[in-house]
This record gives sequence, structure tokens and C-alpha cells, in this order.
Amino acid sequence: MLVICRGFLLVKLHAPNKGHPVNKGLVLNICVKHILIYKKNTLAVVDKSQPRLFLQAFTFKTERSDKEHFKFQQELSHAAENGTLPDDIRIEIDKMLAADLIILQFPMYWLGMPAILKGWIDRCFAEKVVFDTMSLKWFDNGPFINKKIMLSFTAGGTEDFFSNSGIFGDMDVILWPIQNMLRFTGFQVLAPQISHAPADVSENQRTCMLQMWSDRLQTIWKEEPLSFVHVKHFDPEKGFKLSEKYLSKLKDGDSGPNPGQNLGRSFRQGSMTKVAGISKKHSNL
Repeated sequence: MLVICRGFLLVKLHAPNKGHPVNKGLVLNICVKHILIYKKNTLAVVDKSQPRLFLQAFTFKTERSDKEHFKFQQELSHAAENGTLPDDIRIEIDKMLAADLIILQFPMYWLGMPAILKGWIDRCFAEKVVFDTMSLKWFDNGPFINKKIMLSFTAGGTEDFFSNSGIFGDMDVILWPIQNMLRFTGFQVLAPQISHAPADVSENQRTCMLQMWSDRLQTIWKEEPLSFVHVKHFDPEKGFKLSEKYLSKLKDGDSGPNPGQNLGRSFRQGSMTKVAGISKKHSNL
């Protein structure tokens, strides 16, 4: 479903076999810049009068680059470079290119994003468009460096479940691969909006969740992104490991920059979930 709502674009996918929304979604009626939102949530109802949108099976408009073996990423890159991407993918990529902020709204499934959202990323994050490894147009030099992106999701467990001593493990660690993947294309990654256990709390508490999210969106453009180590600190001569110069500045510290580049040490709690009070020393060294 596509819904235009005062300056932002809502993208909602439908169940392919029934023609109605997979889950109910939340529409916040705010007036901001261009926003592309993937919606799949359970907190409120969206307008159902809009036309349906499906990501159809991947087809090619041109001869494949490898006639013997089908290599999806290679063919996707080849189609992007030759201007022959399938219409459904080209449409989605054009939305990303037009957006200032992208919000990925979803319920957490098995400590990650749902397969339908992962499939959208697999199809739409085409090389030669959203990144280019050969010319090192990635991370802080990526095409989307002036765009913002964030996760907004519901989690089945309480916040304690996702603590560094909780049964599901540290949310910073869980979100690292997803948010670092988004940063790969250059995105400025904002702190996620996490709604814990919405099915198990009172109606008043769910209303508060929605209000907090609505309030945050009013000032979302003023937020600083999460802090990552700048790509310049990774040495291409050493397989893009952290450079000796960078490591020398951390040798007396007791923590690593983040869950990914943890250097076998602890890391700052909230590095993948919170912005307030962030120290940018690791990214600016």
C-alpha cells in the first residue's frame, strides 16, 4: 500500500495470497520532508483505500551477465549499471533516492527483521546505485551519506529481556549487523525506536508508546546519528582492519568503539540504541 500523508511516503506491503495487510500499521500525520517508510507493525490502523504494491518475482529486461550461473547480486549490479532493472525494483530505488529520511518499521522476528523486509533490502540495495565496492563508494563515502535512516520496531520481550544479562542478549549486539549494514551505503543511522512487548502491556501504555514516537518525529531532523568508526581508520592494505595509528590511540583504553569493532574488550552500552550523551571520540580519532 502506498499512502501519501502530508509530505511523507508510507510503503506498506500486503500478504501476496490474500490481498490485505500482513499486520496493521501506524500512520503519524506530521508535516516534514520526504520520508520513505516500510510499514509492518501492530499498533494502529492505516488507510486501506490505496492501491496495492507487490515486489514481484525478479525478472530481467536484458541478457544476463553470466549465462551459465545465476548470481543474484552480480545480475542486480549488471542490470543497475545498464539501466535495465525490473520496474518494481526501479520504483523502490527511486523512492530511496528521493527520500531524506527512511524509517524501517517492522516487528522483530527471531531477533532480526522479517524475511519480507530483508528481501526488500536484498533487491533494492543494488550495487552501482546504493554502493560501489570497486570505487570504495561505501560507508562514509557512500552515495547515501546525506540521507538518514532508522529502525522502528516492536519486540516481543521487555527491555530486560534484551539487556546485557537478559535471556535474549544485549540489544546493542543484536542490532549491530543490521545498522552497520545500513551504514554500508553511507546512511546516517539514527537511534532506533523500540517498542517493547506491546501485546503484553495496557492500552494506556501502548498509547504512551505511540505518543513518544509521535513526539520524537517532530524533532527527528535535529537528531545526531549513531557513532561509528570512520572508514578512513580501516587500512585497505591489511584487509580493512583498523589501522595501527587508530589502534595506538586506543591502546590504553578499556573499551572498544562498538559491538563490531570491540577489540576483545567491553564497549559502551547504548552504542547502537541511544544517541544522548554519545562521545564521538572513536569516530573522530
